[in-house]
Amino acid sequence: MRIKAVKARQVINSKGHPTLEVEVSTSKNTAYSSIPIASSKSKYEYYDVYDNDLTRFDGETLDNIIESVNRIVAPELIGKNSMDQEDIDGIILGIDNSFDRTHLGVNTITALSQSIARLGAMESDLPLFKYFRVLHDFSGHTHDRLHSDYSLPKPVITIYKSASHEKKNSLPVQEVLVLPKSDFYYSSDLVNMFSSLSQLSFDDSRHSLGTFLGDVTTDLRKKRFKFDLGIDMSASKYKRYDHGQYYIPNLKKAGINFSGDFKKLSKVYFDLVENNNLIFLEDLFDEDDYSAWKEFKDIILRKNKKVQVVADDFTATNIERLERVGLLESVNNVVIKPSQVGTVTEVIQFASRARKYGLSITVSYRHGETEDTFISDLAVGVNAEFIRTGYYLGSEYNSKLNRLLQIEQSL
Repeated sequence: MRIKAVKARQVINSKGHPTLEVEVSTSKNTAYSSIPIASSKSKYEYYDVYDNDLTRFDGETLDNIIESVNRIVAPELIGKNSMDQEDIDGIILGIDNSFDRTHLGVNTITALSQSIARLGAMESDLPLFKYFRVLHDFSGHTHDRLHSDYSLPKPVITIYKSASHEKKNSLPVQEVLVLPKSDFYYSSDLVNMFSSLSQLSFDDSRHSLGTFLGDVTTDLRKKRFKFDLGIDMSASKYKRYDHGQYYIPNLKKAGINFSGDFKKLSKVYFDLVENNNLIFLEDLFDEDDYSAWKEFKDIILRKNKKVQVVADDFTATNIERLERVGLLESVNNVVIKPSQVGTVTEVIQFASRARKYGLSITVSYRHGETEDTFISDLAVGVNAEFIRTGYYLGSEYNSKLNRLLQIEQSL
């Protein structure tokens, strides 16, 4: 069916700030997609565009972009086949026509592309997660999960957010994460998992990551629901670029500041993994520190094959970055965030290429979230092993898990 209308509007995200929602319609169906706002960005991802009127929401309003969508983009998309995702994505990128996507912004491009994908699924009478297999069947690749039936990702839940997300928190880690220790079934396990999480109490008053992880590990062992732990270090902000050293305050168990090169930092991580059931390790090193990533991954997997060495800022859903990281075998897991790159076509290409390199996939939220559940369907569509849905309190985050519950029951 042909597209008959394209509209844009501002909606409010989980932080109370405006973000973009796009609505697209045929004569039969109407689809929406709203886009989260990132609190921090890799230098290898594209950037959002806002009005930059500092008198309103610190410049994050979107009046100019909404006008561009309604006045410039809409006429180019009206009349196009709603199920021709690749062609429409190409048109959107052509309208932007910039090297760094700063004419429309990656936020606008993502909202447009995701709403088109959702509309195409509706026109095909398919749930969105199945429509991804229509767009790309992943054939010819070696990863076993892509030759299997649909499988649901294991949830990776944030239980602690750092000062970059919560001003009152001060540990030297962006997030502390938990994930189910065994196989996870949303129908039977989701409520039990949250029952255990609701009983946890966290104290970061001693300001030591090692001590905090030790306390959480002890607390989790008392719960009926069994968890492994993870951390997202966002370590690029800790690297001193003049001589390749890392400086991380209050990292070790005694509350001692860390200073040293990646080899010394790796030893600290080895100890944390061994003592605290850490198996999900995201952004442990700077996004340009290739030697650190490669050496750490090789050593840690000899110690524990379950560990996920996860690249987010390191690859940034950027296929050129993925090619280099994949060839060097620097990680065994990559994060997909659609709003890092923009179009659904590029996201699918990234997932397909990740499988070519034998990498696991984590589909991830962003911190200024909306209740849009696009990433849940995406995770199932590409058979991602993991999904990061954010903090364990808040409907913008838990909507993703509830959508996965619906998908599991439909399967």
